[in-house]
Amino acid sequence: MTWLRKYGNFDWDNQTPNSMQKTPEQRIMELEAEVKLLEKQKALLERQAYIADKKAIFFDMMIDFGGKRISN
Repeated sequence: MTWLRKYGNFDWDNQTPNSMQKTPEQRIMELEAEVKLLEKQKALLERQAYIADKKAIFFDMMIDFGGKRISN
């Protein structure tokens, strides 16, 4: 099999056996699951961005506060 993959002219990467063909319903279920996963990832990233934004505001305030104390 390794020899065939290395020296053969069969496109192993782009082949799906006919017995493994998915029904439209199976494909829809897979895509729905992928959408749910992407929605969860998006929500997590939005939360992380929100927290990072709040931290940046806080650090800017601290820098401003520190600069005022030094100059007084």
